[in-house]
Amino acid sequence: MKTFLFLSLSILIHFGSLAQSLNTNTEIKEKSNRTTSEKLCRYVAADQKGKILAGNLIKIERKISNAAVTISVTKTEGESRATASIYIDEKFVDRLVFNPDDRDTTLTKNLSEVNGKTVRLEIINQSKSAFFVYSASIETNSNSLLEKGNQIKGILLGQTKKTITSFASCTNRASILINRTDGSARAAVKIWKRNDKNWELLETKTFETLQPNNQLILNYNTSKPLKIEIKNISVKEKFKYHIDVVAVH
Repeated sequence: MKTFLFLSLSILIHFGSLAQSLNTNTEIKEKSNRTTSEKLCRYVAADQKGKILAGNLIKIERKISNAAVTISVTKTEGESRATASIYIDEKFVDRLVFNPDDRDTTLTKNLSEVNGKTVRLEIINQSKSAFFVYSASIETNSNSLLEKGNQIKGILLGQTKKTITSFASCTNRASILINRTDGSARAAVKIWKRNDKNWELLETKTFETLQPNNQLILNYNTSKPLKIEIKNISVKEKFKYHIDVVAVH
Protein backbone atom coordinates (compact mmCIF):
# COMPACT_ATOMS: atom_id res chain seq x y z
CA MET A 1 0.00 0.00 0.00
CA LYS A 2 2.81 2.38 0.89
CA THR A 3 4.57 1.49 -2.37
CA PHE A 4 1.37 2.27 -4.33
CA LEU A 5 0.96 5.64 -2.60
CA PHE A 6 4.60 6.50 -3.22
CA LEU A 7 4.31 5.65 -6.93
CA SER A 8 1.07 7.63 -7.26
CA LEU A 9 2.61 10.65 -5.57
CA SER A 10 5.68 10.44 -7.82
CA ILE A 11 3.50 10.34 -10.93
CA LEU A 12 1.49 13.37 -9.76
CA ILE A 13 4.67 15.34 -9.02
CA HIS A 14 6.09 14.37 -12.42
CA PHE A 15 3.03 15.50 -14.35
CA GLY A 16 2.72 18.64 -12.23
CA SER A 17 6.31 19.54 -13.03
CA LEU A 18 5.72 18.73 -16.70
CA ALA A 19 2.65 20.95 -16.85
CA GLN A 20 4.52 23.78 -15.17
CA SER A 21 7.36 23.33 -17.64
CA LEU A 22 4.96 23.40 -20.60
CA ASN A 23 3.27 26.57 -19.32
CA THR A 24 6.65 28.27 -18.85
CA ASN A 25 7.79 27.32 -22.35
CA THR A 26 4.56 28.61 -23.83
CA GLU A 27 4.94 31.95 -22.05
CA ILE A 28 8.54 32.31 -23.21
CA LYS A 29 7.58 31.32 -26.75
CA GLU A 30 4.83 33.92 -26.91
CA LYS A 31 7.19 36.66 -25.74
CA SER A 32 9.85 35.48 -28.15
CA ASN A 33 7.44 35.45 -31.10
CA ARG A 34 6.30 38.95 -30.33
CA THR A 35 9.89 40.19 -30.35
CA THR A 36 11.22 38.31 -33.37
CA SER A 37 8.16 38.97 -35.58
CA GLU A 38 8.57 42.75 -35.37
CA LYS A 39 10.38 44.48 -38.23
CA LEU A 40 12.20 47.78 -38.51
CA CYS A 41 10.74 50.33 -40.94
CA ARG A 42 12.42 53.52 -42.08
CA TYR A 43 10.41 56.61 -41.29
CA VAL A 44 10.94 60.34 -41.47
CA ALA A 45 11.29 61.98 -38.07
CA ALA A 46 11.50 65.44 -39.64
CA ASP A 47 11.58 66.88 -43.15
CA GLN A 48 11.56 70.34 -44.64
CA LYS A 49 11.86 72.07 -48.03
CA GLY A 50 12.43 75.70 -48.88
CA LYS A 51 14.55 78.55 -50.19
CA ILE A 52 17.23 80.23 -48.08
CA LEU A 53 18.12 83.76 -49.11
CA ALA A 54 21.68 85.08 -48.98
CA GLY A 55 23.11 85.20 -45.48
CA ASN A 56 20.10 83.51 -43.87
CA LEU A 57 19.87 80.33 -41.77
CA ILE A 58 17.21 77.69 -41.08
CA LYS A 59 17.01 75.07 -38.31
CA ILE A 60 15.46 71.60 -38.17
CA GLU A 61 15.37 69.93 -34.76
CA ARG A 62 13.95 66.68 -33.43
CA LYS A 63 14.31 64.55 -30.29
CA ILE A 64 15.17 61.00 -31.34
CA SER A 65 13.81 57.85 -29.68
CA ASN A 66 15.95 55.35 -31.62
CA ALA A 67 19.61 54.40 -31.68
CA ALA A 68 20.56 55.77 -35.11
CA VAL A 69 19.48 58.39 -37.65
CA THR A 70 20.39 59.43 -41.18
CA ILE A 71 20.49 63.13 -42.04
CA SER A 72 20.08 64.02 -45.71
CA VAL A 73 20.31 67.43 -47.37
CA THR A 74 19.73 68.00 -51.09
CA LYS A 75 20.58 71.18 -52.98
CA THR A 76 18.03 71.47 -55.79
CA GLU A 77 18.60 75.03 -57.06
CA GLY A 78 20.81 78.06 -56.55
CA GLU A 79 24.43 79.09 -57.05
CA SER A 80 25.33 79.72 -53.43
CA ARG A 81 27.76 78.06 -51.09
CA ALA A 82 25.99 76.59 -48.06
CA THR A 83 26.93 74.67 -44.94
CA ALA A 84 24.69 72.26 -43.03
CA SER A 85 25.94 71.90 -39.45
CA ILE A 86 24.82 68.96 -37.28
CA TYR A 87 24.45 69.10 -33.48
CA ILE A 88 23.56 66.47 -30.89
CA ASP A 89 22.29 67.94 -27.62
CA GLU A 90 23.84 71.32 -28.54
CA LYS A 91 27.24 69.74 -29.27
CA PHE A 92 28.64 70.18 -32.80
CA VAL A 93 29.45 66.83 -34.48
CA ASP A 94 29.87 67.40 -38.23
CA ARG A 95 29.01 69.53 -41.27
CA LEU A 96 27.92 69.03 -44.88
CA VAL A 97 29.29 71.57 -47.40
CA PHE A 98 27.70 72.54 -50.72
CA ASN A 99 29.69 74.38 -53.39
CA PRO A 100 28.24 77.04 -55.72
CA ASP A 101 28.35 74.74 -58.78
CA ASP A 102 26.60 71.78 -57.08
CA ARG A 103 23.30 70.81 -58.75
CA ASP A 104 20.82 68.18 -57.52
CA THR A 105 23.45 67.12 -55.00
CA THR A 106 22.56 65.09 -51.90
CA LEU A 107 24.87 64.79 -48.90
CA THR A 108 24.14 62.44 -45.99
CA LYS A 109 25.42 61.74 -42.51
CA ASN A 110 24.72 58.68 -40.35
CA LEU A 111 24.64 59.16 -36.58
CA SER A 112 24.60 56.44 -33.92
CA GLU A 113 23.97 56.40 -30.16
CA VAL A 114 21.39 59.19 -30.37
CA ASN A 115 18.55 57.51 -28.48
CA GLY A 116 16.85 60.10 -26.26
CA LYS A 117 18.98 62.94 -27.64
CA THR A 118 18.04 66.02 -29.67
CA VAL A 119 19.43 66.23 -33.20
CA ARG A 120 19.57 69.69 -34.79
CA LEU A 121 20.42 70.60 -38.38
CA GLU A 122 21.37 74.22 -39.23
CA ILE A 123 21.72 75.21 -42.88
CA ILE A 124 23.26 78.60 -43.62
CA ASN A 125 23.48 80.27 -47.03
CA GLN A 126 27.00 81.74 -47.12
CA SER A 127 26.48 83.64 -50.35
CA LYS A 128 26.10 87.44 -50.51
CA SER A 129 23.52 87.42 -53.31
CA ALA A 130 22.55 83.90 -54.52
CA PHE A 131 19.76 81.78 -53.04
CA PHE A 132 19.86 78.14 -51.88
CA VAL A 133 16.90 75.81 -52.53
CA TYR A 134 16.97 72.64 -50.46
CA SER A 135 15.14 69.61 -49.11
CA ALA A 136 16.31 68.09 -45.84
CA SER A 137 15.26 65.17 -43.66
CA ILE A 138 16.10 63.31 -40.46
CA GLU A 139 15.24 59.63 -40.89
CA THR A 140 15.42 56.70 -38.51
CA ASN A 141 14.63 53.00 -38.34
CA SER A 142 11.99 51.82 -35.90
CA ASN A 143 9.57 48.93 -35.43
CA SER A 144 7.08 51.45 -34.06
CA LEU A 145 4.77 53.11 -36.59
CA LEU A 146 3.85 55.98 -34.30
CA GLU A 147 5.00 59.54 -34.97
CA LYS A 148 7.66 59.73 -32.27
CA GLY A 149 8.89 56.20 -32.88
CA ASN A 150 7.83 54.72 -29.56
CA GLN A 151 4.79 53.84 -27.50
CA ILE A 152 2.33 56.42 -26.22
CA LYS A 153 1.36 56.51 -22.56
CA GLY A 154 -1.52 58.31 -20.94
CA ILE A 155 -4.47 58.39 -18.55
CA LEU A 156 -8.12 58.76 -19.52
CA LEU A 157 -10.54 60.08 -16.94
CA GLY A 158 -14.26 59.34 -17.12
CA GLN A 159 -15.89 59.95 -20.54
CA THR A 160 -12.69 61.23 -22.18
CA LYS A 161 -10.96 59.76 -25.23
CA LYS A 162 -7.62 59.64 -27.05
CA THR A 163 -7.09 59.29 -30.81
CA ILE A 164 -3.79 58.10 -32.29
CA THR A 165 -2.77 57.79 -35.95
CA SER A 166 0.02 55.52 -37.21
CA PHE A 167 2.22 55.50 -40.27
CA ALA A 168 1.75 52.82 -42.93
CA SER A 169 3.60 49.54 -42.32
CA CYS A 170 6.49 48.77 -44.68
CA THR A 171 5.59 45.05 -44.48
CA ASN A 172 1.86 45.41 -45.29
CA ARG A 173 1.17 44.00 -41.81
CA ALA A 174 0.68 45.88 -38.56
CA SER A 175 0.03 44.93 -34.95
CA ILE A 176 -1.69 47.23 -32.45
CA LEU A 177 -0.67 46.67 -28.82
CA ILE A 178 -2.80 48.23 -26.07
CA ASN A 179 -2.02 47.64 -22.40
CA ARG A 180 -4.13 48.75 -19.44
CA THR A 181 -1.50 49.55 -16.81
CA ASP A 182 -3.79 50.91 -14.10
CA GLY A 183 -7.41 51.78 -13.37
CA SER A 184 -10.67 49.83 -13.40
CA ALA A 185 -12.68 51.74 -16.01
CA ARG A 186 -14.40 50.20 -19.01
CA ALA A 187 -12.93 51.46 -22.27
CA ALA A 188 -14.13 51.22 -25.87
CA VAL A 189 -11.50 50.78 -28.61
CA LYS A 190 -12.20 51.59 -32.27
CA ILE A 191 -9.81 50.87 -35.13
CA TRP A 192 -9.94 52.56 -38.54
CA LYS A 193 -7.94 52.07 -41.75
CA ARG A 194 -7.10 54.92 -44.09
CA ASN A 195 -8.99 54.49 -47.36
CA ASP A 196 -8.09 57.25 -49.83
CA LYS A 197 -9.39 60.41 -48.13
CA ASN A 198 -11.68 58.60 -45.69
CA TRP A 199 -11.31 56.33 -42.67
CA GLU A 200 -12.86 52.85 -42.81
CA LEU A 201 -13.94 51.37 -39.46
CA LEU A 202 -12.39 47.91 -39.04
CA GLU A 203 -13.63 46.79 -35.63
CA THR A 204 -14.63 47.77 -32.10
CA LYS A 205 -13.32 46.17 -28.91
CA THR A 206 -14.00 46.73 -25.21
CA PHE A 207 -11.87 46.61 -22.08
CA GLU A 208 -14.27 45.40 -19.40
CA THR A 209 -14.02 46.51 -15.78
CA LEU A 210 -11.14 44.69 -14.07
CA GLN A 211 -10.96 42.07 -16.78
CA PRO A 212 -8.20 39.49 -16.15
CA ASN A 213 -6.44 40.05 -19.50
CA ASN A 214 -5.31 43.66 -19.54
CA GLN A 215 -3.61 43.48 -22.93
CA LEU A 216 -5.23 43.79 -26.34
CA ILE A 217 -3.30 42.71 -29.47
CA LEU A 218 -4.91 43.36 -32.86
CA ASN A 219 -3.27 42.27 -36.12
CA TYR A 220 -4.11 43.65 -39.57
CA ASN A 221 -2.96 42.85 -43.10
CA THR A 222 -2.75 46.36 -44.51
CA SER A 223 -0.29 48.85 -45.94
CA LYS A 224 -2.50 51.78 -44.92
CA PRO A 225 -2.18 54.06 -41.88
CA LEU A 226 -4.31 53.07 -38.91
CA LYS A 227 -6.25 55.20 -36.45
CA ILE A 228 -6.95 54.07 -32.88
CA GLU A 229 -9.50 55.65 -30.59
CA ILE A 230 -9.75 54.74 -26.90
CA LYS A 231 -12.64 56.12 -24.89
CA ASN A 232 -13.16 55.74 -21.16
CA ILE A 233 -16.86 54.87 -20.98
CA SER A 234 -16.95 54.85 -17.18
CA VAL A 235 -17.90 57.92 -15.16
CA LYS A 236 -15.56 58.01 -12.17
CA GLU A 237 -12.89 55.36 -12.83
CA LYS A 238 -9.63 56.04 -14.68
CA PHE A 239 -8.02 54.09 -17.52
CA LYS A 240 -4.21 54.24 -17.71
CA TYR A 241 -2.69 52.84 -20.91
CA HIS A 242 0.32 52.16 -23.12
CA ILE A 243 -0.24 51.98 -26.89
CA ASP A 244 2.12 50.98 -29.70
CA VAL A 245 1.67 50.10 -33.36
CA VAL A 246 4.45 47.99 -34.87
CA ALA A 247 5.32 46.58 -38.27
CA VAL A 248 5.43 42.77 -38.28
CA HIS A 249 6.51 40.09 -40.74
